[in-house]
Amino acid sequence: MIRSCALALLATAWVAPALAHPHVWIDARATLRFEAGRIAAVAMRWRFDEMFSDYVIGEYDRNADGGFDEAETALVRDEAFSALSELGWLTHLRVAEVAVPLPDYRDFAVTADNGIVTYAFELPLPEPLDPTARDITLGVYDDSYYIDVVMEESEPLLFTGEPPEACRFEMVEDTKHPVYFGMVNPIVAEVRCAS
Repeated sequence: MIRSCALALLATAWVAPALAHPHVWIDARATLRFEAGRIAAVAMRWRFDEMFSDYVIGEYDRNADGGFDEAETALVRDEAFSALSELGWLTHLRVAEVAVPLPDYRDFAVTADNGIVTYAFELPLPEPLDPTARDITLGVYDDSYYIDVVMEESEPLLFTGEPPEACRFEMVEDTKHPVYFGMVNPIVAEVRCAS
């Protein structure tokens, strides 16, 4: 029920059937923000498909100027974005296989460029995370597969701030946490910072 309500707020133009295939597509890029060698936040950039972008522009660009002013951004944030908190912002951060909760967001922005809508926002970690101590995975996906998220081929994950010099990542298929009734293995970043 919570998932249905949240997705309805994300894309009120569509209704998700029980066995949904993707209805919304996102190209995503994640950035791990480091402070003093620890991960402090995950920044996201989501570029939506043309159909969902057309819906968002038609619904929220009230003055039809091709962009989103402060009031329109607040409407997108409050009506189409904030409900994703119940889905963990589609962001799955795990440390040694234990999920890290990401309850809050900050710095939400929405833009439209050539008819494509992009969300940008940041998810602060409850506590800074030492990436050298344990294995870390970061995935961006919807468990129900109503939304298909694909990490960008070029620079799917960035590091900013003060990461340890040894930090690297590899995009892999996550066979431990399949989605869509076990039929889809999401692609996640395995992050290793041990020297």
